[in-house]
Amino acid sequence: ALKANGCPKLETIPDFSKMWNMRELYLCDSFKLTEVPGLDKSLNSMTRIHMEGCTNLTADFRNNIQQRWTSCGFGGIYLNGIYDIPEWFKIVNDADNIVFFEVPQRIMGRDLKGLTICFVYSYFGFGPKHEDSEGPVGIIVRNLTKQTTLHANIVFARYGRSGPDLLIRRLLPTRLKDRYLWQGQLSNDVICLEGGDHVSILVRPYDVDFVRVKKTGVHLEWDKVMKENMDNLDP
Repeated sequence: ALKANGCPKLETIPDFSKMWNMRELYLCDSFKLTEVPGLDKSLNSMTRIHMEGCTNLTADFRNNIQQRWTSCGFGGIYLNGIYDIPEWFKIVNDADNIVFFEVPQRIMGRDLKGLTICFVYSYFGFGPKHEDSEGPVGIIVRNLTKQTTLHANIVFARYGRSGPDLLIRRLLPTRLKDRYLWQGQLSNDVICLEGGDHVSILVRPYDVDFVRVKKTGVHLEWDKVMKENMDNLDP
């Protein structure tokens, strides 16, 4: 893992195209950073990317890592919420934490590989007790056709981090520091969806009182190679 949080003067970073064994990357609050060169070529080993507070990332860089992400289960991509759910997500609820959809039949002989899930959440607590808080967010997949339910606890919502970088976050405008985006994946080997199934995806924080999910999106994956990450979620 590479951890370099709280580097507000960081503008460039070495090429990552041959970082084939790196699993976790933490670059939070690098306001001037626009990209991590070559990172999209090393995603096969990545299970977690934290770039909250990196508010100057280019659209091309974000699209490359979000569309080429392969890790399923624990981890995912954490970004600032100003970037919103990507346009290539076709199933989106712009105002809530639940989406409904029907799984199409096989497309040109291809089977469903899994789901890419993305949601934007915001912090709405006040006071010092919330400045270094975190809590699990549950992703509940209900197959309304087969009457089955899967509870996936694969993501933590965070607000603030202890140490010097908390002071950096206080310099951010409120509209930037209280919105976050998470994207991750669930393999169809786990959720077992078939063509014709009617499905709901509910994103719900567990045991936390400072997080509200503002919008939710789902993208069905038909071609992507998806790898299950069995590591513990809590770093």
